[in-house]
Amino acid sequence: MATNGIERGGGPERDRRFSLLFLDLDLVPALDSPRTVFQYWSARVATARASSLTAVAPAARRTSSFIAIAALATTAGLVVTIRAVRV
Repeated sequence: MATNGIERGGGPERDRRFSLLFLDLDLVPALDSPRTVFQYWSARVATARASSLTAVAPAARRTSSFIAIAALATTAGLVVTIRAVRV
């Protein structure tokens, strides 16, 4: 089971199952296979015990870091391109 590491609160919990094969189950009888077994995975969500801001702060910091790295890479690429055009 994968989790985000945030402690669950006492609020409502939702659970939903998904087929590993993303296909229309109405078309399954059209398959030639006599024995069709489908595997399912489930997604479970619940409210966090902490406030919403506390829960999303680490992800926001990580996203900001990725944006800063992308900006530096873009700037470096622009500098290399400008130098290549001048030569």
